[in-house]
Amino acid sequence: MMFEIKDGLMVEINEFNKTASIALSPKATGDIFIPNFFEKENIKYKIISIRDYAFEKCNIDSLTFPEDSEIETFGVRCFSTANIKKLQIPAKVKTIDGCFIRIKDLQEIDLSSNNQHLLFHNNQYLLGKSDDTTNNFDILHFAMFNVEAATIPPQIKVIKEYSFYFHKKLNSIQFSPNSELRIIENNAFSYTKITDLLFPASLEEIKEQSFENASNLKTVKFMPNSNLKKMIQAFSNSKIASISLPASVEYIDDECFSFTPNLCEIEVSEENKFFKSINGDYVEMESVKNSGVFDTILIARRNIESVTIPAHIKVISSNAFQRCKKLKKIVFEPNSSLELIKNYVFCSFACEELVLPPSLKEVGSNSFSGNSKLKSIEFLSKSIILKDGCLNSCAVLSIIFQNADQITFQNKAMNGIPDNAKILVR
Repeated sequence: MMFEIKDGLMVEINEFNKTASIALSPKATGDIFIPNFFEKENIKYKIISIRDYAFEKCNIDSLTFPEDSEIETFGVRCFSTANIKKLQIPAKVKTIDGCFIRIKDLQEIDLSSNNQHLLFHNNQYLLGKSDDTTNNFDILHFAMFNVEAATIPPQIKVIKEYSFYFHKKLNSIQFSPNSELRIIENNAFSYTKITDLLFPASLEEIKEQSFENASNLKTVKFMPNSNLKKMIQAFSNSKIASISLPASVEYIDDECFSFTPNLCEIEVSEENKFFKSINGDYVEMESVKNSGVFDTILIARRNIESVTIPAHIKVISSNAFQRCKKLKKIVFEPNSSLELIKNYVFCSFACEELVLPPSLKEVGSNSFSGNSKLKSIEFLSKSIILKDGCLNSCAVLSIIFQNADQITFQNKAMNGIPDNAKILVR
């Protein structure tokens, strides 16, 4: 059952164990004090947690507690998009995973000196433990918004999601030579002003959108003895210009470099068994891991002007040639094996004419969208599927199907093409 404590502060009680949790309180504002108990009909309910999303979008000057507060948990996104100037953290709080996601304007953290679970390092970083039975604070949960040059403590193993999110003053990150960092979680450094990155050898995984919309990002490098294994959507929508991939990396998803118009230099260690650079123009990878068959194009440098797609290529990954605005010529070798062009592959290029090979079976969503210079596109396949928005807002005037027995147009495949465009089936 839900009740109001005071001024929009809501609480939900548990009759069975006589406990309570701060619930969704959208009207809470100003200076908020959370007491130890909520009393109803002479029964005291001990307040032990702040529920997920409890203070979402609230404007809070201060959130405070009594020194002997019983609260142990700050729920996931409990401060999401909330403007909070001062946050007090009581002695018993130990679970804070995800509570700082998208928090705004936090100017002061007052951590109880009796809290044995968390540490406010140098008044900059709020740290936690992966193992609460030790005294090793190896999780970085949140950094203050006034940090300009971040020096990550060497014992940190995980930088949590959204920990530096929208930190507009942050322009550099330093890792110590003996760094133990293993994981950078989702959106950890999104919307920052970082320019250059040199990751420590210990790093194993960079998760979704970690550096999304890093508008000043230029170079990304890894140590020669890097342990990096996986990158997922890590640099999407950033201004990354150069990256050197280490020998250790095994998995990079299709979205890792989506909407990166400045990425013009991509190096791959010659010792890497899963990716290889082709003359510095594009990166090939296996569609089936450990097969030894490099039949997929992952990513091309964005200033490429012409490309010949080798006959052994079966798949062109999503975003592979996206925003290659100087790309004027695409040629497919005879006896091409190409079967699949994924999403957003050739959007915003400079080709005027394009002939696709007979082996092609499917063209993904928005693969040719937004091409103002493309005038003619020809499909030589007997059977072809054009997925959603394939030619969306494309200036093409002539769409030709040669020898086609079956053509499948999915939802709005031709949406936005000129009214005078001709579709010819021969």
